[in-house]
Amino acid sequence: MHILFDLRTIERLPVAHQIDLMSMWDRVLPTLEAGMQITVFITSDAKLPRLEHPALRYVSSGKNHHRKASREELFAVIKRHQPTHYLSPDPRLPPPREIPSFFLLSEMSHLFADVKKGLFKRWRRFRVIHHHLSIVTGVICPSRALFVRLVATFGWSFRHKGHVVHHGIHPAFRTHTVNEITLERRAFLIPRSYAILLGNNLETLKTPLYALGRSEDVSAITCVIVGPSHLNNDLRETIREAHLEGLVRFIDDDLLTMQQLSTLYSGAVVTFEPSLNADYRPSILQSMASGTPVICAASDDNDELYGNSMLVVHPTNITEWLKAFEMITLSSLLRERLTTRGFECVAEKGWGKTWRAIYDVLRQA
Repeated sequence: MHILFDLRTIERLPVAHQIDLMSMWDRVLPTLEAGMQITVFITSDAKLPRLEHPALRYVSSGKNHHRKASREELFAVIKRHQPTHYLSPDPRLPPPREIPSFFLLSEMSHLFADVKKGLFKRWRRFRVIHHHLSIVTGVICPSRALFVRLVATFGWSFRHKGHVVHHGIHPAFRTHTVNEITLERRAFLIPRSYAILLGNNLETLKTPLYALGRSEDVSAITCVIVGPSHLNNDLRETIREAHLEGLVRFIDDDLLTMQQLSTLYSGAVVTFEPSLNADYRPSILQSMASGTPVICAASDDNDELYGNSMLVVHPTNITEWLKAFEMITLSSLLRERLTTRGFECVAEKGWGKTWRAIYDVLRQA
């Protein structure tokens, strides 16, 4: 088996899924079998770690992936290196027809995120992705719920192409010592007691921020928001309305390494994952692996993947977010129970299992 792993557009994906893919790639070596080869197709400035192994080869893209030249470049790479299977995380790129092709899809919300306005532009993007899905042999998703949404969005005719393979967790996400946490906190100017809030748009962050503003313990706990840099300005009015002035720190998620993120998770009182869309959220598993309980918005994906390992609340109900936060901060027994369940959930998942399951899917083609 020779896999062409097309990661030319990895930087167009949400940061959380970039980290997920990089942690996945970092764990591929122990799973390689005799006679197996992987060719990684990336841009020359990609942040993906370069691993040294006789079965791994890196091919750099020299053209703009937005243009037609990218299709011709892909054909040239296939002709030269003769892979047996194609794998890509981005259904916006045209897959090859010459070999069995698969999309490794982790979320759908980003597929139309760069289409700012205009129904025609969204329809045209829809048609492009629909066409690419009709070409590929299969789509690999981390949850059944995500694939169901894919079928509901792009058509019932793709229902036979789905494969569910649960994602794993990188060993970098672990519990950290007090000294490690202290050094990282001081580097980011974070007080001793803090909660982490994750989000990529203002709407998802409003509800937990208002909930924190109503808490009687708000003066003792700082809210650390981890998200894209543009949010820093968008949040100012919401922070004032929630009476959280001086109690919020913002960290650009594009500047964090896996080790830094894991350390910040490990030192937090709780992690808020309030995403309104129900796509796969690797941050939930990462936080649980770091020993921190999670409060998240209810979704079919979260229920399927994590069960009772976290506290689940209504996405837009401020009272539910507040009650869940107060329960975790006041009850050490609940924290211990959630932490234990989180570790048990993490133990069931690993990138080694994920890669072997992907190999099995590819062999069926």
